[in-house]
Amino acid sequence: MSAYHARGAISHNGDLIFLAAPADLLDRRVNICRLVISGLIVFRKNDRVFFFPFLTSSDPPVYGFFILCSAVRIELFVHGALCMAVSGKCYLSLHTRGQSANRGACLQNCRRTYVVKDEVRGTELEIDNGYLMSPKDLKTIELMPRLVRAGVSIFKIEGRARSPEYVLETVRCYSEALKCALAGQWSEERLADWNARLSKVFNRGFWTGHYLGETAGEWTSGYGSKATEKKTALGRVCNYFARNGIGHAELFAGEVCPGEKLLVTGPTTGAVVWTLKSLYVDERPADSARKGDSITFPVPERIRPGDQLYKLVPVER
Repeated sequence: MSAYHARGAISHNGDLIFLAAPADLLDRRVNICRLVISGLIVFRKNDRVFFFPFLTSSDPPVYGFFILCSAVRIELFVHGALCMAVSGKCYLSLHTRGQSANRGACLQNCRRTYVVKDEVRGTELEIDNGYLMSPKDLKTIELMPRLVRAGVSIFKIEGRARSPEYVLETVRCYSEALKCALAGQWSEERLADWNARLSKVFNRGFWTGHYLGETAGEWTSGYGSKATEKKTALGRVCNYFARNGIGHAELFAGEVCPGEKLLVTGPTTGAVVWTLKSLYVDERPADSARKGDSITFPVPERIRPGDQLYKLVPVER
C-alpha cells in the first residue's frame, strides 16, 4: 500500500465543497493506494474510492469532500451505525473481552453507560447521559439530491448483523430516494415518509454525521434500539401454495387478527411484510387466531416452510 500527501484544488458549488486530487494519483495502474488530503483518508481498490466520514482540519473546515476524477466511481457510507473511533481501530473490545474490532468481532463496549472514577481518591461520578462513547446512527437520506449532484454513484448501507426487515426497509427507502433525486421528483412529503419508515427499524437515533460541518457528535441517550416498531413471534410457516398465493402456518404464541401487520423472515425468503387481509383457522374464515391454531392466509410474495412468522406492533415510549 502506498501513501501520498496531495494538495487538492478546492471548489464550491453552493452545497458542498470538493477536493480535487491530481489525476496521476488515481492512475488505474495503481491497484490500491491511500490518499491523505488535509486529514481526509481515502482508500482505493480497483476503480472505487472509499471515504471515511470525518471533517478535515482545515480552517474553515471542509463540510463535504469528494475526489473529482472521471476514472473512478465514488462510494459513500450513507446509513448505519457509527464507530466512536475510525472503524476497526478501537481496542476496547479486544482489551476487555478478547474480541478484536479489527477482525469484525467488536462487542461494542462503547454502547454501554459508564461512570467516571477519580483514581486518587476513588470517587465515582455518574454523568448525565452516561453513553459517552455511543454515537447516534448515520442517516443521510435528506442529503440524497446533494450527493447525486456531487457525483456519488455508490451508496453504502450498513447491513452486517442487521435483521432482514431492516435491510429490506432501509434499502427500499434509499432506492426510492435515489430514483426521485435522479428524476427530479424530490419532495418534502416523500422525505417525511422515508424518515418515518426508517425510524420503524433498528436505530439508535439519527444524525447526518459530519457531512454538513457539525464539529461535535450526537450521542444516543439509551441502550439498544429507538425503533418505533417491534416484532413479536407468532409461529412458523408450514407450507406455501403458489397457485393461489396462500400461506400455511402453525401458531405457537400470541394472537393475530385481520388488519394487523405481519412479517415473515427466512434464510432464502429474506423478509416479506404485508397487512393481513383475511384469515382462516382450520380452513374456516376467522376473525382471530391464537396459540395452537393452524392458519392459512393470503400473502403477496413467496414464503417457505420453516420461515418465521411475526406480528409488527408499535412501540410505546
